[in-house]
Amino acid sequence: MSEFAKISGYIAEAEKLWATNQELVQSRQFYCLWEDSCQPAPFVVPVDGLRLGRQQLLFSGSANGARVAHFTWHDDEHCAALVVEDDEETQVLLLRIVDGALQVTAQKPEPHGEDDRSYGERVEVMSDVVARVREQYPGVDLKHLQNAMILEALQDLRERYPEDIIRSLEKSSVRTRQALVGKVLADMATDEFSPQLTLNLGLPAQEDVLLSSDAAPAGAEAAIPPAEIAAGTTWAVKRRLDLLVETAKKLLALEERFVMDFADAEMLSPLTEAGTCVVKLPLRGDAGLFLREGSRLVVFPFGQPKAPLADFSVDILDSDELIGTLSWSAPSQARPLDAQLCAGLRKTPQAFVTRSLQELQRLLASGEIPEQAVLRGVLGLDSVPYLFRRVPQLGTLDGWQSRAVAACLDSLHSVVLVQGPPGTGKTCVVEKMLRELCRQPQRILITAPSNAAVDNLCRRLMDMPLLRHGSSRDAVQDAVADQCWHGDETAQATFAARNTAIGCALHAGTPIGLLRSPALAEEIDRNGLFDVIVFDEAGMGGAAETLLCLCMARRALFFGDPQQLPPFPLPREVWSEFAAEGRALTRDERAFIGGSFLGWLQEFRRFPTLLLRNSYRCQNPRLMRFASHLFYNAQVQAAPTAEYYQLSYKERLLRYPASTLRFVSTSQLPAARRREQVVTVGQPGIENRLEAEICAALVREYSERYPLNEITVITPYRRQLRLLRKMLAKAPAGVAAADWEQFVRQRISTVDSFQGGESDVVIVSYVRSGGRSVGFVDDPNRVNVTHTRSRREMIVVGDADFLAQKSRGRIFLRMLRAIRRDGVVDELDEAALAELLGSEKSAPSPVPNSERQLTFDF
Repeated sequence: MSEFAKISGYIAEAEKLWATNQELVQSRQFYCLWEDSCQPAPFVVPVDGLRLGRQQLLFSGSANGARVAHFTWHDDEHCAALVVEDDEETQVLLLRIVDGALQVTAQKPEPHGEDDRSYGERVEVMSDVVARVREQYPGVDLKHLQNAMILEALQDLRERYPEDIIRSLEKSSVRTRQALVGKVLADMATDEFSPQLTLNLGLPAQEDVLLSSDAAPAGAEAAIPPAEIAAGTTWAVKRRLDLLVETAKKLLALEERFVMDFADAEMLSPLTEAGTCVVKLPLRGDAGLFLREGSRLVVFPFGQPKAPLADFSVDILDSDELIGTLSWSAPSQARPLDAQLCAGLRKTPQAFVTRSLQELQRLLASGEIPEQAVLRGVLGLDSVPYLFRRVPQLGTLDGWQSRAVAACLDSLHSVVLVQGPPGTGKTCVVEKMLRELCRQPQRILITAPSNAAVDNLCRRLMDMPLLRHGSSRDAVQDAVADQCWHGDETAQATFAARNTAIGCALHAGTPIGLLRSPALAEEIDRNGLFDVIVFDEAGMGGAAETLLCLCMARRALFFGDPQQLPPFPLPREVWSEFAAEGRALTRDERAFIGGSFLGWLQEFRRFPTLLLRNSYRCQNPRLMRFASHLFYNAQVQAAPTAEYYQLSYKERLLRYPASTLRFVSTSQLPAARRREQVVTVGQPGIENRLEAEICAALVREYSERYPLNEITVITPYRRQLRLLRKMLAKAPAGVAAADWEQFVRQRISTVDSFQGGESDVVIVSYVRSGGRSVGFVDDPNRVNVTHTRSRREMIVVGDADFLAQKSRGRIFLRMLRAIRRDGVVDELDEAALAELLGSEKSAPSPVPNSERQLTFDF
């Protein structure tokens, strides 16, 4: 029976029963009985649409790709529904039986996620409207902006934005446009939009400036209506978990058969006496999705994976090629690079995860998942109630932070989601919450995707009863391991004494570290499930390990940000296998098996999320607007305590001019001068010598105004990092050599290494110029991390035109628009470059003969 025939059967049965039991026909119970019996699955909508009897449910064709439909129960409308998705939008068809006959109500199609019509981009457009009005009508009171001025500015901006978003703003109500203007003004001081408040420029700061009322956190205390996240249907939960198990099996099979041969490999450097050389390899199929820069593989003869000959480390992973270092176990073992030489992955926890998921699948099928386990509510076996009460401000926490802590402490909430954008104090909130939970006292698990993230929290809790779990002490920071390592007798004794005195217990580790711990398994057998499990950096976690950890506790508290670095994506081969099997997957299912689990909880399970909205890192509002508009729907802004708001109007103009947000563009310089290079000497990588020279000059410029420990240079590429460190190796006159060495070592970093870091001044080098693509630098999550590190000033160095043209999305176009509006774009020509670098540096820097540079079309 086809999937659509099952739906037809449901309608026929409902119409037949209508005369005898209308109440049953209209109930969720009737739907669930049918679903358990028929077990419907998603299906691809035929090109000619769908007809049910004489009724045309869906018409033919879609301009947005293949359509996938699935039948479900609509909790809000209390009826069955056919949900139809294509690449761009979702439409819901409500199917009701009225007077014994089918009645179909088609809801308006909704675009997926954040598109050009999102609230954030509409605020971005209105920011340009406000800037245009200020330019054309100096002195106008922006808080009482006339509608005609808004429409005039929208017309002027028509060429800069997609037509549909301009048209939607023109057609929106006056009230809507005024509300968007109000949002723009929310992170401005009132003397910036009200001319009456710009007269007394000599007054003390607190008298000369007032914050817009929208910028204050008072709204954080407003009550949220009670809510309940409805349980899903048993079949839907089972199908979702079955899909996750299938995915895990496919991943395990792919890992086990992953082999990368050295056919078509090219040696980029000769073999050294130590037995190493640099090699370039083509990437075939999905090989790149199993690898990342820094991955280490085992090299062996074809067909002999247990006879290792060498190690291969991946140095550059970009587009359809990779470059890495081949290190023979002994130079005498070196052999030709051909198809008879292969590399495979080192052992991963995937086999353990797959077996554990299969056991969870068995428990679900047999109804053995404990009633107390928070997993039940997360998966949808149980409903989850919410009651966010009005709470007083807790100590030094703001209203948004206080609400988050209070929600976590309320035992009514079995699941709490807290989203902490960069600089909003998430880690402080987590620490405050954990210490309050310990007062109750409770048994607590703490986990995060990386050892570094786990240790970051552990360092803040060293005075508590805390044990750090894991398989290798070497992977744990020394300061944490010395005091908290679970295998250390002294640490165990300290833990026991503190546990007796305080009553609480904290156990920390990565998900695999917790799941594989015999001590924790014994603790659960002896004393039952843990009271709470806390997931930090939850946006980076996937479904498999998260669900397994949820089996260990009664409540779950998630802290993270899906807009920052995500989990590693599923290999394309997994998606291809599902397609080859004829499996149609919904957006919900794709997100569940292949995305951030926190993101899935937000978008598809529809758990309410408490957003921390005040950035305490950012002291300069113009730096926060770009990230807020693009990633957080304009809901995050500099905190009212930011230095910007404490200064008088005149002081702000001096301290935070437009040049504090700056893009130094190399686009107008000769292509040969600005182009990236691939360097193969030493550890290979991509570098851009011109950008490095510019960054070095900027470091020396800003070091005259800021302490060295408040200046940071970040770049996506490790080779660029090494080049920057080399160029800045010599301390300038007047700076102690030790201080300069510390700066070069600690304050020149890659984007990934600097996640969580902050600095008064951040200089960014994007490197890419002149190739076929921008590689991974246009990843939105990575851009978000990059652009939210700075407190006071940010300078972006790059080929603006190339980045905007080659980006797969619109992120660099939006970035440039934001910087042109709120900051300064410096288009360097030869004269400006000479002035920036100094006349002796205006000519291209020679490349040392010892370095071989190649340019590839990545």
